[in-house]
Amino acid sequence: MASEFETCGKWLLENGADGWVVCHGLVVGKYDEDLYQHCWIEYLPHDKALVLTTGKPILVNARDYRHANSAFTIDEFDAKQVRSMLAKFNHFGPYDKDLIGMPERILH
Repeated sequence: MASEFETCGKWLLENGADGWVVCHGLVVGKYDEDLYQHCWIEYLPHDKALVLTTGKPILVNARDYRHANSAFTIDEFDAKQVRSMLAKFNHFGPYDKDLIGMPERILH
């Protein structure tokens, strides 16, 4: 199964136009308040977040999404940057030292 970083990165490379970015960040667990690495997509011109990790794509307000997930240490990558990072590291992330080694969020 692909990681959410791979899922989001591939979606951006295949479907994303100008204004779309992949976001890598830390989020706070809903029940245990532990920190988890997380990846989602945003459309910056309309402040929307596209969530691909729920089984079917969901488009929500990006500010609300970040707040609901207590997201921080957020890095944004456009398609050109994703291609560059993929070529450099041979994976879709995470790339930030604060995210590497953090557990991935388990989605049910």
